Amino acid sequence: MRETRPAAERFVGVVAGVFVAVNGAILYLFLLQFPFGLTPFLASLRHWDRLTPRIFVAAALAAALAVVARLAVSALPERWKDRLTYWRGGEAHPARDVFFTTRRQPFDGAEAVRAFPEVKEAAFAPARQLAVWRRLEAERAAHPIVAGTRAYWLLVRDLHLLSLAVLLAFLVSWPINGALPFAVAAPYLFVFGTQYLFLLLTARRAGHRYADTVLAIALGIEPGGGGRR
Repeated sequence: MRETRPAAERFVGVVAGVFVAVNGAILYLFLLQFPFGLTPFLASLRHWDRLTPRIFVAAALAAALAVVARLAVSALPERWKDRLTYWRGGEAHPARDVFFTTRRQPFDGAEAVRAFPEVKEAAFAPARQLAVWRRLEAERAAHPIVAGTRAYWLLVRDLHLLSLAVLLAFLVSWPINGALPFAVAAPYLFVFGTQYLFLLLTARRAGHRYADTVLAIALGIEPGGGGRR
C-alpha cells in the first residue's frame, strides 16, 4: 500500500499536467481570437514577432489560468472533489450508498448486507455504509484490481475537475475577449463543454465502480467475470 498510492498519484499528476498543457494551448488560441485548430496555432508561432505584444499577453494569461487550475485542483480537499463530482452537499463519496443502491453491481446486494449486518442495523445510514466500506478499502488496498480501479478513479476525477476549471476560465474570458464572432467562439464552447460533460459522467461511473469493486473483493468476488475466489 505504501508503494501503490504514491505511484498512482504520480501517474495522475503526469497525465493531469499534459491535460492542462493542451487546454492551456487551446485557451491561448482563443485569447488570440484565432479560429480553433492546429493550423492557426502553428501560424501564431510562425508569426510570433508580428503579433507582439498581444501574443505575449495571450500566452501569459493562458499559462497563468492553466497553472492556477492545476494548483487549485491539487489543493482541493477530497471531500470537495467528491461534492463537485456528484453535485451533492455533505458527504458525497460514491461509497455512501454502496450497500443500498439501485445501480447494477457485480454482487448480490442482499449478500453484502448479510455479510455486514452492522449496515442494516444502522438503517443503511450513509455514514455507516461509508465507514464499513472505508475499513474494507484499507484492508484490500494492495489488491491489484482495487489499486488499479482506484488509480483510474483518481485520474478521471481530477481530469473532470480540471475540465471544469478550464470551462469556467473560458466562460469568464469570453465576454472580456472583445467582439468575438460566435462562429469563431462556438468550436471552443463545444470542445470545453463536451470535454467537461464527458469527464463528469466518466468520473461518476469510475467512482461507483471503485466503490463496488472494493466490496466485491471483500465478498470474495472478482469483478469482470472472475467469479469467486
